[in-house]
Amino acid sequence: MVFVACSNGSEESNEVIETTTTTTQETTTTFSTTTTTSLTTTTMVEEEYELDPPKVLITNCPTEDINVDIYELEWTAEAGSGDIVYIGILVEKDDANFTRVFFTKEDNADLITFPTAYTSNSYSYQIDNTDINVAASYIIEINIISEQPNGDQVSTYDLCYADYSPPTTTTSTTTTTTTTTTTVPPSCPTYSPSVQNITNNSGNSFSPGDKLSLTIDFLNGSREVSFINIFLMNNFGDEYILYNWGENDIFIQSSVIEPRHTEFKIGEGQKTLEYTFDSYLNSGDFYIYLILVGDNEYSGGLKTWYAFDESGKLTNIYYQDFALEGCRYASNELRDISSLNFSFNN
Repeated sequence: MVFVACSNGSEESNEVIETTTTTTQETTTTFSTTTTTSLTTTTMVEEEYELDPPKVLITNCPTEDINVDIYELEWTAEAGSGDIVYIGILVEKDDANFTRVFFTKEDNADLITFPTAYTSNSYSYQIDNTDINVAASYIIEINIISEQPNGDQVSTYDLCYADYSPPTTTTSTTTTTTTTTTTVPPSCPTYSPSVQNITNNSGNSFSPGDKLSLTIDFLNGSREVSFINIFLMNNFGDEYILYNWGENDIFIQSSVIEPRHTEFKIGEGQKTLEYTFDSYLNSGDFYIYLILVGDNEYSGGLKTWYAFDESGKLTNIYYQDFALEGCRYASNELRDISSLNFSFNN
């Protein structure tokens, strides 16, 4: 619910005339005196603007049960009279929180497109039921916030209710198959880098001064891996970003030390990166909700995002501008990173 305060005013002019008559009578002369006082009241009028609120619309919310492994939900955001500064996706599965992803223009403008005033953009989100053989119910909420010319923030949202029913299969024979998987570069001319695996070398409970050590297997895209962002959130909703751009083997908090966009590259292969816990981090139980890997920090670079729910299960893989379609040098990686969840006591 949004409350918008508008001030309407008009000029008022109230003229008050006071007349005082004084008569002094003597034998032959009469003096008559008139005094006039004028009072004007002025009301300041605040300049107004026409509010056109933002709109978000899920365009293909299913009206029947889903029975495919992956259903691509499409939606559009219209900015109205302000600039979109926040985009959030909240998903409930079977009446429990399943995943939460949000982006702010201040922190993520280089990652996705935020529509400016009187423009719009289209996005998509995957409902992934791969390897799920039981029915499920989803509530997907897409919410956006626009900042108006006077600084007011106006929010809106759209909901989609979707049910998944696994397809009915009949098996009449039993077949044993041995499959060998080989990683082959995609055939598209340009493709983004990826992360094949992450290993936690340091446990799951930390205090200030302790080190988190992660061994990460990188695959180059059509260009070398340039950076990795790891987005953390605790059970109180505090968000942090750990960043490495290839200059050294440590993670830096981007809110504490700004990333230095240089010629350094991470490259392909296995890298062990460390983060030293400090007082900038609030206490809580943490999980990784996004991992972003890219080949270039500047515009035109190719990126792959991995989104996870609170239990560490992969929910979606995104490409440029939050798109679900793209090319990367891997498949089906990072399905479960629950081993990376940790607690921190500051």
